[in-house]
Amino acid sequence: MALGPIQFYCNTAVALICGIALWTDCSSRRISNRLILIGLICTGAVVLIEVYFKGDWQNAGGRLAAGGFASFLHGIPYVSGQMGAGDLKLAMVMGLLLGWDAWHAYMGYYGLVLGTAALILCLVPAKHKPWSLPLALF
Repeated sequence: MALGPIQFYCNTAVALICGIALWTDCSSRRISNRLILIGLICTGAVVLIEVYFKGDWQNAGGRLAAGGFASFLHGIPYVSGQMGAGDLKLAMVMGLLLGWDAWHAYMGYYGLVLGTAALILCLVPAKHKPWSLPLALF
């Protein structure tokens, strides 16, 4: 299935935002609220274009549903203290930008990366294991 220009720009925005978030999370263990705000502004522009110019309410609703679902899935580790609020907000922005149609690709990536990280942590000797991992990658 070919991507439309709107979804192409959304995927590009997700890649840029996640790349910056990965860099800042690995270096300072924080994800900036400015970065989250940029993602929300991009989402607002996309929804405005989809609804106002294309009349496509279904994609706008799918984006909201994907953002809510991402928030719910990442809210569980946040409430238990295993994940920071920046990671939770980043997941929400990713869900909003990707939309419901592209959500399955994100979940496949999510499972692959988490499975690889778990395998690496199992193979690392106990005395060399890090106390925590930067989660912007996930």
